Amino acid sequence: MQKNPEIVAGIDLGTTKVVCVVAEIKGSEIEIMGMGSHPCRGLERGIVVDIDKTAEAIKEAVTHASQQAGCHISCVYVSVAGPTISRNSTGMVTVRGKEVEKEDVDRVLDAARSVVLPQDYRVIHILPQEFIVNGQDGIKNPIGMCGVRLETKVHLIAASEPNIQNLTKCITRNGLEIEAFVLDPLAGSLAVLQDDEKELGVAYVDVGGSAVNIIIFINESVMYTTMLPIGSAHITKDIAVGLNTPISSAEKLKQKYGHAVCDMVEEDESIEIPMVGGRPEKSIPKKTLSKIIQPRVEQIIDLIHRTLQQSAFLPALASGIVLGGGGSLLPGFAELAQEILQVPTRCGTPTGFGGMNQIVHNPQNATSLGLVKFAAEGSGFKNISPVPVKEGERKSVISVVGEWFKEII
Repeated sequence: MQKNPEIVAGIDLGTTKVVCVVAEIKGSEIEIMGMGSHPCRGLERGIVVDIDKTAEAIKEAVTHASQQAGCHISCVYVSVAGPTISRNSTGMVTVRGKEVEKEDVDRVLDAARSVVLPQDYRVIHILPQEFIVNGQDGIKNPIGMCGVRLETKVHLIAASEPNIQNLTKCITRNGLEIEAFVLDPLAGSLAVLQDDEKELGVAYVDVGGSAVNIIIFINESVMYTTMLPIGSAHITKDIAVGLNTPISSAEKLKQKYGHAVCDMVEEDESIEIPMVGGRPEKSIPKKTLSKIIQPRVEQIIDLIHRTLQQSAFLPALASGIVLGGGGSLLPGFAELAQEILQVPTRCGTPTGFGGMNQIVHNPQNATSLGLVKFAAEGSGFKNISPVPVKEGERKSVISVVGEWFKEII
């Protein structure tokens, strides 16, 4: 646990920026005390490409957050994106006593983890989908049940070991200890999804700068996770190339005037465009900007659609799709997504947090807020099946999800 048990901190390592959030736990309430954000050019699609730049961005974000919160940060929960391997697995053990105990659950989860993975990948999450006792399936909490055979179905997530080690260097270089690594979309989903959505079936789609992360819940269990190597930074680059404007200006134009649907932009509106090389600005119809943006947004949504179809879970998404990440805030994105995907689609807003309204209601902060919720409540997550502690890390990063474990231990 955090050295001060009432204070937790999460660090979201994004492609364009690092965000650190500090929260105070007041019973069942999570009060946001401070947030720090700093541009980062040391990460690309979740992979560390420059340790010095990443470590510096972490330092600045943590310093700002701790100063705003008025407390010292020593331990953090860290988001993980980048290359991951996910798969569904099963495990089976014989119950040692007359009824299932925590030790039996530990063993069956460990058995489910025993799958062949590339040598340079490490399991970071074991997420139970259900337990089966003597052939009876659909069990959420098997502890205390009578039986001789315990089985489980789980969703495993493994991350690149070299990348985990590089992330660890970036964190520990700043004198911080790592409590756990948490998959980026898993953290974000904790902040924005409702329990009934996860029960009925929902996909959380995080549209980040350089990647789209997808996580699917059915019957409150994680069934599928993946990452697509495309994001809102591709839209920015299209604008820069199409209008011959600097990348920084293209990003500002996207945020201020961008729209994902051309037909929703007025014909007679004009905007001024800064030109590369210091050349004079030029005026263009605002609709021209949208004509550049819409094809890329359609491509992103089409890739999401094909991925959901290939997962075979699309028909089971009774609660539809919840969008997250800065890319989804582009006006018209959600409407276009619903039109193409043909399922209910909404933009997710973090809920269940107090203090600092400008932070807690911003969808761009979903991952960092989800990290402190993971830390504060656990949301059913427990470190049940630990892996060996790595140098520079504080404790296991294996975690399992499910409301059934909230009252255990």
